[in-house]
Amino acid sequence: MARKIPLVGRRSTVCATALVLVPAVTAVVLLCRFESSPTRTTAMTPPSPSGGDGVLPMIVPAAVVAVVVVRAAGWLAARLGQPAVVGQMIGGLVLGPSMLGAFWPDLHRRVFSEDVLSVLDVFAQLGVVIFMFEVGRELPLQSLGHRRATVLTTGLAGLALPLLIGVVLAMGPLTALRPSPSPAMAFALFIGVLLGSTALPVLAHILTERGMRTTDVGAVGLASAGVGDVCVWSLLIVATAQVQSGSPAGAVGVLALVGGFSLVLWVLVRPALAALARRASRAVLAVVLLATAFGAAATMEWLGVGAIFGAFVAGIITPRRSPDIEWLARRVRRPAKQFLLPLFFAVLGLHLEATGSTLDWVVLSWLLAGALGGKALGVYAAGRLTGLAPRAAAILTTMSNCRGLTELVILQAGLRAGLVSGTLFSAILVLTLLTTALTGPMLRLLAEHPGRGT
Repeated sequence: MARKIPLVGRRSTVCATALVLVPAVTAVVLLCRFESSPTRTTAMTPPSPSGGDGVLPMIVPAAVVAVVVVRAAGWLAARLGQPAVVGQMIGGLVLGPSMLGAFWPDLHRRVFSEDVLSVLDVFAQLGVVIFMFEVGRELPLQSLGHRRATVLTTGLAGLALPLLIGVVLAMGPLTALRPSPSPAMAFALFIGVLLGSTALPVLAHILTERGMRTTDVGAVGLASAGVGDVCVWSLLIVATAQVQSGSPAGAVGVLALVGGFSLVLWVLVRPALAALARRASRAVLAVVLLATAFGAAATMEWLGVGAIFGAFVAGIITPRRSPDIEWLARRVRRPAKQFLLPLFFAVLGLHLEATGSTLDWVVLSWLLAGALGGKALGVYAAGRLTGLAPRAAAILTTMSNCRGLTELVILQAGLRAGLVSGTLFSAILVLTLLTTALTGPMLRLLAEHPGRGT
């Protein structure tokens, strides 16, 4: 059982603040220098429709195969004590060229042609939009309270140091993997965001299963992951805006439009939704919420930064503690979880078809070292400086390394923006799988040896 987290002294606060600011400022300086670097390789882009005549009869069989395989893999992972998302990731890889495509290439090409894949991708995007809406809606922003120093510092330090490591890797060992159309700064930001992300929904599920969600350290872990999520998606907006505009100066205009639209949602739409939640029927509320989520997603897509960001902001402005909204969320979440998100895992695994490359173990080693090392140093040090006992800080560090579906959504955003090469794509998939799979066993190990003062 985690002890109550004490208030933080002034000296520790200064040290913890430096732990956040020094890597963040250093990363910004390096990003500005890296922007002038020459581009390297070609981009990996999602398959596009080729206009085949036989696509319609194959859509339903392909969707059924994808959903059945991915959900079966998720069920098996849950039976083995892992989060279902780990098995679902593996299921998506099984459907890709490295497994199904290697053993039955003709069947693979016939069932999952480019035309079929482009249609499945549309349904997968609907699932991602609903998922991001839920991520925004479930951000535990109300959980700060007297723990705000620990929450804010660990959340920001858990991103700042991995961000700096990601920028350094992008400037050094990974620079040859930068796709040729992408700006250097956007690529470096993308790598840093990947290393610093935490999967809030998967983490909440794991903590609930372990009975840790209501403990002090569990509440701090979820809240700090929420702080990190807001920063991660904000930085990813910056990266995609720069890809869209082609220059840092052009990105400022895109970001201004994004900020203005987000402000309109917060100032005008949020109070309207709160009033509607108190007075309207469930049918009217359902229509308005869906219109808000998909309207915001479509607007952000039109602005050039991606639909997922609009859905995320729409989730943030949705009223909390409304029984009707909770009821509607459960009804929408069910088909998304059972059908649309399995399609997302399948489509992501099938996108490996475009790479034509195998896993580069050196690239994976760099990414693992940066992801695990950055989180370990940043979160553990911030936790200790803000009053956590050693084992509680270790538990918080373990939580922060849970990446899950959030990392895959970031990866897909990078794929669609042309920021990911084939070699990097496969390495990030394996990184996500390994770090997510480690979270449960590590938390179990720490819980079995609680020690004193955790």
